[in-house]
Amino acid sequence: MTTINDQDCIRTARGLLVAIEHDDAAKNTEGLSQVLGGSGAGSLVTGTTAETTMAGATVPGGMLGSGSIRVVLAVSVTNNAAAKTFRVRLGGVIVATFSPASTAAIRATVVVFGRPAAGQVVFHLNPPGIQDMSGSGAAWTTAAVDMSVDQPLTVSVQLASGTDSADLVGWAAEILPAGLW
Repeated sequence: MTTINDQDCIRTARGLLVAIEHDDAAKNTEGLSQVLGGSGAGSLVTGTTAETTMAGATVPGGMLGSGSIRVVLAVSVTNNAAAKTFRVRLGGVIVATFSPASTAAIRATVVVFGRPAAGQVVFHLNPPGIQDMSGSGAAWTTAAVDMSVDQPLTVSVQLASGTDSADLVGWAAEILPAGLW
């Protein structure tokens, strides 16, 4: 019997856990999604106005290629006019930011595309609730992020008022192969 640990497996788009050989673990050559991280345990921030990291994962070097990273966030916030600014960073670069106010809950989906030939990633800074991306007043943005090496992926929040709260109720992050997002 062979024992397989989590580092030797990838999860398919349908949630199946598939064992892979170590040589393939460094790059997504099988056309399957790769789960980076996630939780439904919640991460509550209150009592501070400092930017606070709520969740994070590592994107393995060489894994993104010309695929995409999809991050889904479910947040609950104090329902008032004060801003609660959420930021998603990849390799230290802000790839999404949004500030829910006068609402109690929001779901955001962030998609970052890889452009390996140019050493760039492409993203939209204002993701939640916008179907007509051009109607948001913002264009798709590119940034130089060296995806050939491991890069941190983080979710943070900054509250305008220390009496407010923000709860990352759940989140999930995955790498999808090119053409599957």
